[in-house]
Amino acid sequence: MGTGKLLCAVGGLLAAGFAGPARAEICISIDFGSNLLSTASAGLASASNWNNETGKSGANIALADNSGAGTTALLTYGAAGLYLGFGYPNTPDTNLDTIYQHALYGDPLNGGEPHLTITGIPYSSYEVYVYASEATNNTSVLSISDGTTTYYYRSGGGYGGAGKQMAGLTSLTLTTSTNAGSPTVGLAQYQLFTNETSSTLTLTESGSINGQISNNIFGLQIVETPEPGTLVLMGGGLGSLAAFRRRRMHAAR
Repeated sequence: MGTGKLLCAVGGLLAAGFAGPARAEICISIDFGSNLLSTASAGLASASNWNNETGKSGANIALADNSGAGTTALLTYGAAGLYLGFGYPNTPDTNLDTIYQHALYGDPLNGGEPHLTITGIPYSSYEVYVYASEATNNTSVLSISDGTTTYYYRSGGGYGGAGKQMAGLTSLTLTTSTNAGSPTVGLAQYQLFTNETSSTLTLTESGSINGQISNNIFGLQIVETPEPGTLVLMGGGLGSLAAFRRRRMHAAR
């Protein structure tokens, strides 16, 4: 489990009053064309208040965090287009399945590859979950990069077709390959970029072939990772909770 996901999970315990006040700002989530309700929770770092982008491009768009509060982060992005009808997975997270139906797509001859830049990220340390994948049976290799790490992936076949849910695709595949000659294989992939510290994040895709295959970005999440001291405090809080439960169990005997 990434530290950001740990923070989200522990945040629930803190909010319940077990170990002090909850952290108010932990992640920024963006989707393209899904129009999720603000109350809808989705993503590998489960969060509500997704920023719903509805066009193929935009500049200096102000972003809110998962509490709905505004942040200093601004999004600029572009692609060949926004497609609203991809085949999608059948995971327990039905809202995330919805996100995989709509995406920015690439075409090198007509508008270029999907790309985005986020400036003013308010976290000193964070990780990024990117929901980027092919949606086809074409097995050409695609890639996505944050400028430091580049991940490579391709379809393994079995795509059910536009607008259709793939009932047997019950989980997402984490892209782990950084070798173009040996890409991660599978549908509905996602990428995890860790140890990010810059206030500016740029993601670029490549590999789309006109009329054959598009590289797609369905959405992403920027998840704050706690400082080491915060983890110590959180660990101490959970330890206190465990001790409290043990005392209660002992008193009930």
